[in-house]
Amino acid sequence: MLNGNSLTIEQDWINTVQDKPKINFEERDEYKRKYEHANTNLCFKAMRFRHQHVSPVTIDEFIEAVHTLAAVFKLPASEHHPLDTFFWARNKLQTEFEQEGRSDVFKVWCRRAINELELDIQAQCDLLGDGKIVALV
Repeated sequence: MLNGNSLTIEQDWINTVQDKPKINFEERDEYKRKYEHANTNLCFKAMRFRHQHVSPVTIDEFIEAVHTLAAVFKLPASEHHPLDTFFWARNKLQTEFEQEGRSDVFKVWCRRAINELELDIQAQCDLLGDGKIVALV
């Protein structure tokens, strides 16, 4: 029992799985194609951070790719949640921000993008918990 609730964790999980709508082959195939395209695009955008000179456009394109993958994760066939993408992207940008040798301009743009992602994370938390979940930043 959890906090006086009569449902156990297993029962709660089973009820959640049973509530999930059935996905047909075409929807699953469409999801796979969109996922592969968005994930590949995000990987290419993330690889561009390996260069020492990264422009604000690179960061903006990275954020756009993150939002594209998060949108794919909102599809009914997805087993992932957009929060997964937002948390990963925030950690990636924080790592890039802390790298030695990065320019101050890069760090400003990186901090701006991190703040944008934190707003996205909080918005997703609000959707999940009706405003009762606060994302720790």
